[in-house]
Amino acid sequence: MNTNKLINELMSDLLSKKVVIKEEEEEREHLNPIRFPAVKITEAWGQRTSADRRVIELIAKNIKGTTVREKVNNLQAFIDGALTTDVSKKFTVAEILSKLMYLESFRSIIVEFNAAVTGFLFEALLAGTTEGEQIADPVDGSLPIEDILVGEKTPYSLKVLRKGGVVKGSFKNLVDYFAPSRPGAEGRDKITYLIVIKETNDEEKDRLLLKFYEFDITTDNFLEWIGHKNVKDREIRSPYEYYPGPEPDDALKRDGIKVTNDFSRPKLEVTKTGRPSDLFEKRQLRQYTPDQPRTFKIPKNLWSKARVRIAPSEVDGDHEDHILDAGTILDPELEYVLLQPGQEKTYLVTGPMVKAGIQNQAGEYMSKGDKLDEDQVYTMQIRQGKTEERMSDTKDFQRLYGNILSDSPELLDTSNPNFFEVLKNSSGYLKETQWHISSDYYIRRAELLGELSLSRKHIDKTAWTYVYAMKGEIRKVYNALTSLIENINLYFLGDNQKAGMDAVQNSADVHKYTKTSLGMDRPFTGREPYFDSPPVDKPYVTEAKKPSKFKLDSFIDMLLKHSL
Repeated sequence: MNTNKLINELMSDLLSKKVVIKEEEEEREHLNPIRFPAVKITEAWGQRTSADRRVIELIAKNIKGTTVREKVNNLQAFIDGALTTDVSKKFTVAEILSKLMYLESFRSIIVEFNAAVTGFLFEALLAGTTEGEQIADPVDGSLPIEDILVGEKTPYSLKVLRKGGVVKGSFKNLVDYFAPSRPGAEGRDKITYLIVIKETNDEEKDRLLLKFYEFDITTDNFLEWIGHKNVKDREIRSPYEYYPGPEPDDALKRDGIKVTNDFSRPKLEVTKTGRPSDLFEKRQLRQYTPDQPRTFKIPKNLWSKARVRIAPSEVDGDHEDHILDAGTILDPELEYVLLQPGQEKTYLVTGPMVKAGIQNQAGEYMSKGDKLDEDQVYTMQIRQGKTEERMSDTKDFQRLYGNILSDSPELLDTSNPNFFEVLKNSSGYLKETQWHISSDYYIRRAELLGELSLSRKHIDKTAWTYVYAMKGEIRKVYNALTSLIENINLYFLGDNQKAGMDAVQNSADVHKYTKTSLGMDRPFTGREPYFDSPPVDKPYVTEAKKPSKFKLDSFIDMLLKHSL
């Protein structure tokens, strides 16, 4: 089939609504409680004099706050508030509509565009939200470091990154920002970076959480951020005295140090002393020979099963060292001792204790399996639940400042009034090297302003909760207005006669629902701003007075003013 013909047929079907492109989008529209006319997403939001700027300012003025932190937290409080039951008293209709439009636009910027376009549109959105202005790139010279001016004069550089994303930029441009090369240009003393981290979840595909971090790079902390050191946490350990016992104390448990109480070493204990005939019954010690009726030998079954041991009574040292073997002939006239198994509490050095550097009282380090004496105190270095940062140099630092470090390291000092002039002779400046700030570093050092959930299900749930807390007519106004715009497009672009007839009905619905929502469903007084009629000096007249002509442009303007 001819490609052009296929495209023409597809467009024709789309305009007449004969083809469903995405079932889930149609289903989402069906579930949406209110249908707004699409808000135009444009870079013109960032320019103070543009017509589109007025639209975003109308929306943003109902998001309380003057700073990024306040705006973000106000939006998240709006989403969180949807979990409560009585929301109608918390926000005005203008606030509800504005915030729902803003959230939809913000989500579209984050989800529907590539990284470069997302960043550029986010700059425009934030400029329009904070009464700021987006900075245009110059025709020649270094690109500006600042992306927008928040308010009147606060310079911001914006980055939208995925989790773990690295902040980076031109070292030359940043140095020029603080010490411009252009004659007569004025240097700045700081630049604020706003980092927006997008967190998603493969298991929960709809999840979209934005985290807003902010930090300043100044003339004083320049070296702390640009070419920053690697930072890792190191556990703080301190001396701890340990007394062997049956249970480890809380400090050892917190540190994860296991103490072995080993009872597996049997200790033979003397339980009886006497002659063989006194120690055992006759069935236990049988006679050795018929002609020696009072001579006995130790039976093997008693030795192996009962673990009974026999030793001479009179010995030097420990009886355990003189145990007689099974089958030994016992003299009936001599005394013997009967030894049976007992238990000895034995405390042994474990691997974690070795790692903690366990020492005895003599200061000697002990090894795994060494026996601990209950009467001694031992010393270990254990964690106290605290950490300290360990700093180390990075390759980035060497790439940026290597030649200065080797030639004149004393010049690499931010207190030096010519510090940025010195940097213009650095390796990073001359080679136009990129600087990098790792995610681990800025998360540690930057300030977390807030979080904003832009998950589809969260926005939809928020819309359902708040819209149904408003007057039903307001919801009908926007749904009818959106249908009117769609049907007018279908009629003129697709020559769809049915859409034209539907648009007529939509127009009547917009008129009717708007009058009701604005409390104008009483008899006309002739003073309605959207009707063209001669002025009436009388106060309120009870008889209905028909309007002479309906002014659509005034009506839509009035609708926007009352809504936003």
